[in-house]
Amino acid sequence: MGSPGRRLLRDFVGILAFALLIFLISRFAVVRYVVSGESMEPNLRTGEQVLVVTRHLAYLFSEPKRGDIIVFHPPRNVSGEPFIKRVIGIPGDVVEIRDGRVYINGKLLPEDGRIYRDHCDYGPVVVPPGKYFVLGDNRPHSIDSPEIGFVDEDAIVGKAWLCIWPPSRWGKAPNFDYDSLLEGSAA
Repeated sequence: MGSPGRRLLRDFVGILAFALLIFLISRFAVVRYVVSGESMEPNLRTGEQVLVVTRHLAYLFSEPKRGDIIVFHPPRNVSGEPFIKRVIGIPGDVVEIRDGRVYINGKLLPEDGRIYRDHCDYGPVVVPPGKYFVLGDNRPHSIDSPEIGFVDEDAIVGKAWLCIWPPSRWGKAPNFDYDSLLEGSAA
């Protein structure tokens, strides 16, 4: 058996190593994002704080899915802080917007009152490999893929996971399962 001083030192080093591990995980696995602007209303509002699981962890075993809310660095032709938008089209998808209604591979994307539509037309376009087509939830007040182009996979910071501020909005981020909605959608 070791001396009490040695055990105390070993315990202290163990606690310090554990604290360092927790710090590193929290620093590199999850980042805090503050929503700015009205592009994601009514689902996310200006000033709300969201925890974002970094891309390397969130998409370790899968790719971004339609309906995921992602934070990403804007393309070079657009300056500013990272954007937050919803993934609409994944690589290989044909995306078209007719009178504000979104079609994925010819199927109407059923969207309810949680999305504010405009009446624009766009496409059809094919989402290239390694790229994503994104739209805000408040489309009349959002700069999206029709304006900024496709989002490169390497530009994705991560996936919105948890709303943490204000306390009244605490809970899971409003990611949608568009794949299951598209299965039941008619062309």
